[in-house]
Amino acid sequence: MVTPVPTSAVRSYQTAQATSASRTGEMVLGIVGGVFGLLVAGFEWIIGGLGRVFGASSAGMAIQLSTLTFFASTLGIIAAALVGMRPRLCGALMMLAAVLGLIGASMFYAIPAVLLGIGGLLAVVRKGKSMAIS
Repeated sequence: MVTPVPTSAVRSYQTAQATSASRTGEMVLGIVGGVFGLLVAGFEWIIGGLGRVFGASSAGMAIQLSTLTFFASTLGIIAAALVGMRPRLCGALMMLAAVLGLIGASMFYAIPAVLLGIGGLLAVVRKGKSMAIS
């Protein structure tokens, strides 16, 4: 014998699916921006390592800033992946990741910062789809 599913459970599941599905743009922008940011962090680590090999005086600072860039990009990817559950919080975290990445890598982080910033702004400002369930 099959037990019927309560309609309230079905409605909450369908509402969660509709809200989650409407955040695809923010998720894609955040993940792409975060991946580009990881590439920038890797490039910055290489430059810092080469500077240390050749005896540059500020090579240690470049490596520390690349670590900040790495963590900012990772924060952006995690926030983008979770944007369907808590869009406002994750949008704010994506915008924070964009600012931290700009601090860490300066204008090398311009493209990832724009992608993360736009994705975060969309997540904060945009309202989810309202789905009429009958």
